[in-house]
Amino acid sequence: MSLLHIDEAEPAAYPAPPDDLSTAAAALEPALVWQRIEAFIRYRWAERQVVWLVNGSGYRNGAGAVWTPTLCPVSSMAREVWDYEAEDWVASPYRKTPTGMLLAHKCQYRITATVGSTDAPPAAVLEAYRRLAEYMAATSAAPAGARSYSIDVGQISENIRLDPNHMARAIHNSGAADLLRPYRRLGVNDENS
Repeated sequence: MSLLHIDEAEPAAYPAPPDDLSTAAAALEPALVWQRIEAFIRYRWAERQVVWLVNGSGYRNGAGAVWTPTLCPVSSMAREVWDYEAEDWVASPYRKTPTGMLLAHKCQYRITATVGSTDAPPAAVLEAYRRLAEYMAATSAAPAGARSYSIDVGQISENIRLDPNHMARAIHNSGAADLLRPYRRLGVNDENS
């Protein structure tokens, strides 16, 4: 069984950011910060449609394999199978398992689901948002794009070396990644983390 493609729609609205942000961090577009967080985790707090294209892996005995959605929480799922003769997707009933659905035939499946919770994000996730937003909004002491910066004024000198990838690693450098670690695994939420 292999994942061929995933198409995740943007939600109608992301959750509200925390209230205790600095002026610079509050000026950031909330969707930008939420998208950085969601790229790091599998859990979603705003509902949206997700479509997976999956190759099934039927076995000789026809038992098939269980496919588990790669994002959570999932509130509804529908399955279609590609009909090569009709050259179109055809609705296909499926058997649920405790962790997903059974894909019993070696063919292509399109699984459409509503993913995301309507609950407010837990305190740890809002703190991760705050840390990431503050890191992204922080101004650098060096000119934009510089790897190092030094200045000498009389007896005073200042040398700054910057990691050129610091913004790409913002989720880690800000400390947000540590708070989001439980949400990288499937099925983990604030109640059992």
